[in-house]
Amino acid sequence: SDALLETMEDEEIEAVFGHEAGHVRHFHLQYFLLFVLLTMYVTGGVAEVLLRNRIVTEPGTLQLISLGMLLACWLFGFGWLSRKFERQADLYGVRTVTKDAGDCDPRCVVHGGEQRRGICVRATRLFGATLYRIADLNGIPRDAPSWRHGSIQSRCDLLERMCDDAAVVGRFDRKLIAIKIAMLVAAALGTGIAIWLYWPQIARALAR
Repeated sequence: SDALLETMEDEEIEAVFGHEAGHVRHFHLQYFLLFVLLTMYVTGGVAEVLLRNRIVTEPGTLQLISLGMLLACWLFGFGWLSRKFERQADLYGVRTVTKDAGDCDPRCVVHGGEQRRGICVRATRLFGATLYRIADLNGIPRDAPSWRHGSIQSRCDLLERMCDDAAVVGRFDRKLIAIKIAMLVAAALGTGIAIWLYWPQIARALAR
């Protein structure tokens, strides 16, 4: 926003841009669309099982169950995934503003140590200060919870742990890779099952 551009230092603006670029670099929008597909498969699949086994036959009841499952998927699943992606974008933002050693802290695992997989002390402090600045400018308490983003304080605390221990970075990166692979596999399985269940209808539609 204009207010951010007017009040923030150049490095802080770079940190904000790095965060937003992280969303693009890690294909978060595409995975959100994949999440939409998965919620359709889950709710539709459960409804199909209930209907085929005559566990629920009343259309109104079936719609209520499907709606409840859909709301649960979005309330818990989407919020959880979004918070993970925000932290991945934060990590990318820190890496974006990482400079040469210069005046960095001698304890920095990137510039002064042997663990090159960690994150820079100076860049972490800069990014954390940027998040605090944004919170203050918007009148948001630093520990205020957020369904999609998590609190500013929790995000900064995670970056501090990553800064202190490079192993935390490795575990986080592997966890995000596992989440994305699981989503891709689930989407592939769901698509395969849907084609198997509805192939006669699909074949008739293609033949027209």
